[in-house]
Amino acid sequence: MQTVNQHYVSRVLLKRFKLPGEPLQSYNVATGQWTGKSIEKACAESGYNQLITADGIDDTLEREFSKVESRVPKALRLLERIAGNGSADLPSQAFTDLASLTARTRDSGSNHSGLETGRAVG
Repeated sequence: MQTVNQHYVSRVLLKRFKLPGEPLQSYNVATGQWTGKSIEKACAESGYNQLITADGIDDTLEREFSKVESRVPKALRLLERIAGNGSADLPSQAFTDLASLTARTRDSGSNHSGLETGRAVG
């Protein structure tokens, strides 16, 4: 049975807190220490979104998360444009994608024992 590194906080969101050319600064609540981490290693665990069944590993959940995450950058760009021009017109698909990502991040983080947070420093 093989598991892969999967994020409980989306890479899409983590990238927004990373400065170009610098590692993401990650705070470990248990140790009280800030450390630099790659996006691939931050807020991730082996097999986190995998389901283990009698037939083996089921990656359905990760595939479904990936579908939403692939649309989120566009939704975030729309939000940035709205903020810049004062318009409040957000297409329903963008709203749905952002709401889905937020629900995933909130739910998964609340049950994770090795909690860490990220910040951009500079």
